[in-house]
Amino acid sequence: MIPDVVKLCTEDLDPNVRETSIRILTEMKTQEAEKAFLTALKDKVDDVQLAAISGLREIRSKEAGPPLVELLKSLDVKKEQTKYSSIMRALGALHHKTDSAPLIKTAEEADTHEEIRRSIILYLGDVKAQDGYEFLIKLARNEEKEPDLRAYAVNSIGRMKEARAVPDLKQILETIRNQKSPKERARMSRLRFQSMVALMRLGDRSMVPEVMSAARDDDPVVRLRAVRQLGEMRTPEAKELLEFKSKYDENARVKKAAKLALDEWDKTPGDTGSDLDDSDKEK
Repeated sequence: MIPDVVKLCTEDLDPNVRETSIRILTEMKTQEAEKAFLTALKDKVDDVQLAAISGLREIRSKEAGPPLVELLKSLDVKKEQTKYSSIMRALGALHHKTDSAPLIKTAEEADTHEEIRRSIILYLGDVKAQDGYEFLIKLARNEEKEPDLRAYAVNSIGRMKEARAVPDLKQILETIRNQKSPKERARMSRLRFQSMVALMRLGDRSMVPEVMSAARDDDPVVRLRAVRQLGEMRTPEAKELLEFKSKYDENARVKKAAKLALDEWDKTPGDTGSDLDDSDKEK
């Protein structure tokens, strides 16, 4: 039935059928749909285009980079935020490099939608765009910016493996630790965690106990983030803790993440991307 469903992606007159067909094939992760997904990028209906963008990302299409970039250039960044952000996330997942300069310019503009700004920041980390480092470190140091936005910048800096960021990251941590207000420290918890993880990525083993401690936190969201990072980086000291979490953690999502980390443990470690897509929020 797959060839028939593939035809529906682009040939059916009902846009709902086209969209649904793309989503079904995306769930199946079938490479046979790649050509149809690429064609659907030109569909006149936004929902069909969005489904195609997601599909190309999920099947890790090797051909999608250039047409996605062309579609991105055609968008009105002020009016088509959802589509713009979806393309940026797809390009990042596909590790497709394009000119960073106009992206950084867009991210720096005051009236840029926050989700677009975040997707650009994460993209720079996904493709390890070294020309974006100065923009990212400036943002990470800027105490006038929201802590969560700074956390996005820190996350990308860590995935770039930018060793020159170490002093700044340590300074950020020191400032948070010296914060006297419990409410303010709580507001900066994501920035603190991402700073620790970035330092771990850059070889600072002194951060391991703190991230392991986060995996025991009372907040299941904090535990979930810590378990994912410890698993991704194959932190040797954490394997026993992950085994315990996979069996006994009271939160089902934490247990699942720990089990997945252990299942992947013996495979070649790699950059699985950002954990900042809000998929770790409690539903």
